[in-house]
Amino acid sequence: MTPAGTTLLVVEDEQELREYLVEELEDLGYQVCEAGNGALALALLRERPVDLVLTDIMMPQLGGAGLYHATRCDPALAQLPFLFLTALSSAEMLATLPESEQPHILKKPVDYDELADAIRARLA
Repeated sequence: MTPAGTTLLVVEDEQELREYLVEELEDLGYQVCEAGNGALALALLRERPVDLVLTDIMMPQLGGAGLYHATRCDPALAQLPFLFLTALSSAEMLATLPESEQPHILKKPVDYDELADAIRARLA
């Protein structure tokens, strides 16, 4: 899948990082929408289709793991691919996601070449 016509949802509670991610992804040619937490993202996902969700794991109101699990309960969103960002590496945090999703976790600070490669691979 090429960036043109591909919509990504960036979910990050740190506004400065979220804006930077959006800018970088738009520079790669993606259409990008954004949300400041998982609750806002879930509402947006129910209104607007996206091709991939890039989300922080730890956020107030509803974190990335909670957002992931909520989409899996909605038949319209159950197959939506996710990439996760985290500054943490604790076993407890990893346990909030199924083992099948753990390879899709990127460490902050994110390397943008690695992020671009991960997005392309996840969308393939």
